[in-house]
Amino acid sequence: MSARSMVGRIIHARRRELGMTQVELAARLCRTQQWVSLVEKGKRDVQNLDDLRWVAAQLDIQPERFGLLPVAAITAGVA
Repeated sequence: MSARSMVGRIIHARRRELGMTQVELAARLCRTQQWVSLVEKGKRDVQNLDDLRWVAAQLDIQPERFGLLPVAAITAGVA
């Protein structure tokens, strides 16, 4: 499974857990519903790490689920 499709599956599952529609998530992320759909299907990348962290924060997903260091580790100079 590619990293792109794994990210999409995590986002999709969390959105559903929260009872959100793609339209609601898109509004929260200042994106379109089409963007959310493509990301969830693994057909579009989240452009950069900052964007991926933003998505994670909006869905209350731990950054580690995406293979990212927690923000505290970065600010402490662990990275």
